Amino acid sequence: MQLLLIDNDKGSTALLQKLIIRSFPQFSVQVSNDLKHANEYLLIDDFYLVITETIVDGKPVFDFLHRKQQRIQHVLFFTTNEQLTYDGYRLKNVVGYELKPITKAVLKRNIFKSIFGNHIFTTDWNKPKNTFIANTKDELILVNRNHIIRFESDKMGVFLISEHIPPFLINSTLKILENKLYQKLFFRAHQSHLINLNAVKQFLLNRNTLKMANGDRIPVSQRKKQHILQALKTWYLFE
Repeated sequence: MQLLLIDNDKGSTALLQKLIIRSFPQFSVQVSNDLKHANEYLLIDDFYLVITETIVDGKPVFDFLHRKQQRIQHVLFFTTNEQLTYDGYRLKNVVGYELKPITKAVLKRNIFKSIFGNHIFTTDWNKPKNTFIANTKDELILVNRNHIIRFESDKMGVFLISEHIPPFLINSTLKILENKLYQKLFFRAHQSHLINLNAVKQFLLNRNTLKMANGDRIPVSQRKKQHILQALKTWYLFE
């Protein structure tokens, strides 16, 4: 999916770009610090999401985005001027309107909103017993349990990270999930991470780090190191 980030501040742009790439690797991120380059991108490609400052090149971006609406599915604004919010909402595809500085939690929440909206998202599965039903704020999402890479807990809550769909927030805790899921397959590697052993591709012992199938690197607490070694050996010996 294509994402365009428009921001006057190059330093802020670099931080947002890094955050988006780390949190949402499914996005191909293009960056522009002025409307000229943004226009060049929008002449060539359609963009799933545009994240933009409200004032670019010294003027509001609303007219520019209004002319490009056919190229853009969703827009997220960020600003230092709260009075501009009313102008932004005349665009039909606005996901949200946030004050700077943008935090990781705010960015994730709005991107999830653009991806899922109020729809039920399903993936293919072979048998009912392999289906994990994730309860979110607005819907139930059915995910093949074997496609789950891990669950991660942060200040926003618990995120499900899977092979085929973007990460999303679910209504649960790692403790509940740990008891609910097949315990020979899922392991609590860290206070903030519940992992699928099947998705582990490498264990960097000298760094106490797991490398997952999607490239994520997960820390392993020192007290869990021997336990997870045994769990991995047992899983791959008897699966």
